[in-house]
Amino acid sequence: MKRLLSLLLAVSLILTMFSAFAFSAEAATSTKDYEFYYSDEKKGYVVTDYTGSEMDITLPSAYKGKKVVAVQSMGYESAAKVQSIVVPKTVTTIGYAAFSDCTNLESIELGSNVKSIHICSFGSAYGGTKNLKSITVQEDNSYYCDIDGVLFSKDGTVLSKYPASKDGKTYTVPSGVKRIGALAFVKSSKLQKIVLPRGVITLGGQAFSGCSSLKKIVIPASMKDLSYHTFECPKLNDIYFEGTKAQWKKLLKTYGKSPWEADTSFLNAKIHYNYVYPVDTFSLTAGSKRFTVDWSKQGGIGGYQFQYSTDKKFSKGNTQTVTIKNAKKLSKTVKKLSGKTKYYVRIRTFKKVSGKTYFSDWSAIKSVKTKA
Repeated sequence: MKRLLSLLLAVSLILTMFSAFAFSAEAATSTKDYEFYYSDEKKGYVVTDYTGSEMDITLPSAYKGKKVVAVQSMGYESAAKVQSIVVPKTVTTIGYAAFSDCTNLESIELGSNVKSIHICSFGSAYGGTKNLKSITVQEDNSYYCDIDGVLFSKDGTVLSKYPASKDGKTYTVPSGVKRIGALAFVKSSKLQKIVLPRGVITLGGQAFSGCSSLKKIVIPASMKDLSYHTFECPKLNDIYFEGTKAQWKKLLKTYGKSPWEADTSFLNAKIHYNYVYPVDTFSLTAGSKRFTVDWSKQGGIGGYQFQYSTDKKFSKGNTQTVTIKNAKKLSKTVKKLSGKTKYYVRIRTFKKVSGKTYFSDWSAIKSVKTKA
């Protein structure tokens, strides 16, 4: 019996030694292309460089038996080939210029415990992740989230980073956002139009710097601070401002008395006052010789107006216009129509300022076919 126990103990010891050796070999393999230093303050290791040749990498979560807790400034100096990065859940801090040398980086996934991201983590007005298309965040992260590949604070009030190479010529910032972070849209060269929603209060420094294709931007009357060096956009020709001319003059004072020379296009752009925000969404429901239009609520307006027609081009002879002067009303049923007939519908909003009526753009056209 003693011999059997001794034999089992020996086998167990050998297996334990083998497992430990295998773990050490794996750890060495997963960290050999990185450089680290230990931070007493952060109580873990900090990645300071990547020297490998892989295009898709996952940062190590441990080194020498300790957690990897941060990505330090100037990391990845030789990482120009890296196209995707996964940040593990052990990492809590993304430091200054951490990914700025990853010039071919297309996507990055942030772990569940990242709680601090430096404004220059992805670069600055002078360079950075120019090919970045998507930023995603683990759903259980308590500090950040992503919406369609764009980085936001968890509560959705701050837009922190728009990927510089994200597809699309127009971007409408989601409602609920109150602040655009510093460098948020820096080097987003594909964008031609940006719509800031009602409720945005401040723009961070250099927020739109380097948006070389940006031609139009919509700014709400809620804006209180334009910050500094915000617009380095050589093609910016049109600014649509929700407020009045007097409100714009007051807002412009927050831009400083001596604006940067590079912002000349912003100062010389045409200002379109009293901009009216359109309806975000609307739907059509068919009925017997009738249909119902339902639309989303829009603030700062006097009412809604929609047109319906059997002609997709809305020619005068076939088009009817319905005006809703009650801004709280969000539905309208059109009756006494022809049965089994297709109707085209579009909607817009309007408001009156000093006796003059201003309209939003028409929505996209939708169609509905009435029932018999």
